[in-house]
Amino acid sequence: MLAIGLIVIATAAALGGFSAWAASSSTTITTMSVLGADLALSPLHFFGAGAAAVLLLWLGFRLTVAGTKRKAAQRRELRDLRKVEAARPQPERERDDLGLNARGSTPTERPGGPPS
Repeated sequence: MLAIGLIVIATAAALGGFSAWAASSSTTITTMSVLGADLALSPLHFFGAGAAAVLLLWLGFRLTVAGTKRKAAQRRELRDLRKVEAARPQPERERDDLGLNARGSTPTERPGGPPS
């Protein structure tokens, strides 16, 4: 999300800069050639492009903030889980790693007899 947010912000900044440049050059219909296509744009079109740029800028910032918060929450949860694991006594961790219960037998064994 962070990368997408930064891409959207860059796109919005480029679109906003282009719109500001084009709107300041004339108040009449402006004809431009963009990527081989001729566009005839009025100041209203430029206003719409500016509004779209602001909307994209806002969306980019929201995506960036959401991605940052999500990653921070994941790191916080991982840190907390590591603290809890480190606080457990060593024998209990070894028993869990081996898959044994508190009495030292596996969960499929019956007390006093062979596994069924």
